[in-house]
Amino acid sequence: MAQPLTGIKAYYINSKPVYSDFLAEVTAQGGDTSAFPAVDSIPDGYFSSIPWVGVVVQKNASYDGDTALYTNVVLVDPAGKQYPLSLNSVTSFQTAVTGYFGKAPAPSTQDYFAASEPQRTGEYTVTLTYGDIPYSSVILVPVQPPVGSTKWSEIVLNYGELFTDDSREQEKYDINPASFLNEAAYYLAAAIPRFNQPPNILCYLGQNTPQFYTEYFWTVPGEIPPEDSGETPTPTPEPTIVSTGLYGYGLCSVVGRGVDQFGNPQDTPYLDAQYNSVTGEVTFAAGLIPGTEYVICLYLDGTFDNTLTPEMKRILGLCFHLVWEYRFTGEWLARAPKISDKSFSPPNEANWTRAQEEKRRSLEDSLNQEIRKYSQSCAYRATVGTRGNFSFA
Repeated sequence: MAQPLTGIKAYYINSKPVYSDFLAEVTAQGGDTSAFPAVDSIPDGYFSSIPWVGVVVQKNASYDGDTALYTNVVLVDPAGKQYPLSLNSVTSFQTAVTGYFGKAPAPSTQDYFAASEPQRTGEYTVTLTYGDIPYSSVILVPVQPPVGSTKWSEIVLNYGELFTDDSREQEKYDINPASFLNEAAYYLAAAIPRFNQPPNILCYLGQNTPQFYTEYFWTVPGEIPPEDSGETPTPTPEPTIVSTGLYGYGLCSVVGRGVDQFGNPQDTPYLDAQYNSVTGEVTFAAGLIPGTEYVICLYLDGTFDNTLTPEMKRILGLCFHLVWEYRFTGEWLARAPKISDKSFSPPNEANWTRAQEEKRRSLEDSLNQEIRKYSQSCAYRATVGTRGNFSFA
């Protein structure tokens, strides 16, 4: 038997534009918005101080059974702690429901999750269970990083890439900065534990928030003439606004997805898109060709909660480079035996592998020396202080 819903769509309502999108989705699913306050009745800045969580049921058009009523909604934080929705204004809902993210101002009559105040940005999972089947949706809960925090992209671009100098990585950055920084953030996350002296540095660096990344696929609407007609599609005459429903990201990169002359996938950067992190809208300039597929890549930078000194950043850059070196030289194809003849003579795999091992060992030794120097410098400053009398005589 068909289920009355195909899924849910959740919203972290921290601004009026997000609330407007929530109400629009309620209408699109055939719900009644009169049960919710009108947008104009909400004071400016209200949601930023008292955010809500909204849930809209994605109804199954083929379902023809009795009207379904929903009650079981749970919010799960990044640590896995669950916050069930307390329904106090109604006993159940058919299409949509909202609840305060935290404690409600009037708990006896208002719906709320009572979630703890988030200390850093994270992804929360909203789950509605109906008939023992869970339906989930993920929401991004952005939190302003502490004053003096250090962005991961600064370490990657100003230090890690400085030591690495890989032209392929530069090409990736030129085509799709958001996708590149997301990939590089995983390198940095793997590199952080390598900076392990003095012992308390890992706790200092461990106070961080990782990056968040997502993609939204969109195809330009419009009439596409048959291939054998000889006609070309008519470009869009005006700017086009795409509502992604993705809010709070810091960097947006858009690429046109196609194929090259050999049929291989190929991305082309599109530089005329403007992303609004509050409304989740991406504005494209006029002149788009119908049928063209675009990928909207959204990235929110990772951050270290604490301020990092140039010394720390430099060592993290060296750790980043070492992770890249292991990945580059660990590629299996270069090590695999190959057939050679008079027309093709590849490098000797054993000699190549041995040379790379020596190179990695040298990089490891250099990094260990840098870490020891930094640890000794920290011990000196802790004992003597930052004010010392130096003489070059």
